[in-house]
Amino acid sequence: MLLMSVEHRAAAPIHEVALELRVHGEIRTLEVLDRPIAPVGVGPAISAAERIEQALLESVEPMGVHQLRKACRMRMASLCDALAGLTDDGRVVKCDDGYQLATNV
Repeated sequence: MLLMSVEHRAAAPIHEVALELRVHGEIRTLEVLDRPIAPVGVGPAISAAERIEQALLESVEPMGVHQLRKACRMRMASLCDALAGLTDDGRVVKCDDGYQLATNV
């Protein structure tokens, strides 16, 4: 049995696909198994806002947008949307050096 992982930069990941090598005479094919493979070590997905808050919590200094994008591994548009929501909610504040949690002010 083979496990195929599929990743796409702009889409949510799918679970692994189980494949099996089947031999029909001289023909060999890979066939998808009917039973799904349970994800290994995959926890619940966390929101963009939660990822940003976690990155800011782990940082000792305010973080700029580019630092946050790299730490959170997300698209710039998603990051900016989530930052705007966090700022509007008062959970994150923008300062001269970047963004920080409101509790650190």
